[in-house]
Amino acid sequence: MNYDFNDTNTKNEALEGYWNQWPWEWFFTARIKNHHYGLLLKRFRVALQKDEHLQIAYVGVYVSFPHPHLHILMLGKSKNGKRLAEVDSSHWEKQLQDITHNTVIIENIYDQEGVVSYMVRYNMPAHRHEALVPYNKKLLKRMKVNGLLSQTH
Repeated sequence: MNYDFNDTNTKNEALEGYWNQWPWEWFFTARIKNHHYGLLLKRFRVALQKDEHLQIAYVGVYVSFPHPHLHILMLGKSKNGKRLAEVDSSHWEKQLQDITHNTVIIENIYDQEGVVSYMVRYNMPAHRHEALVPYNKKLLKRMKVNGLLSQTH
């Protein structure tokens, strides 16, 4: 089979399959002022990991249209088995709003395939987005699931 790597649909389908390899727990959307999101994410993840005693990992996308914003899939766990899904997301929503000075929505994921599909199909306009560098590749390697996702998370 020949692949056209310039074909947006092919890229998006590949990314959708790739992102569905992990049991994501949070999906968040954060409006930001401009494309300088690195420090914002660092401040958020350091505070979250320190206060909740978790290791976290995430993937996501920065979108510049119609306004600058981030869509992020996140998971986390501690040495004693605590999961990110057990953390009060509304508290961290407020913390991230304080960091970004803008609108933030953090939701627990109940339909992962739907969330990933939404991100890939509707939030990656041509030439107006960029995939984030995955954070905590070691945790991502440990948390990767084989085959289809279980329906238990």
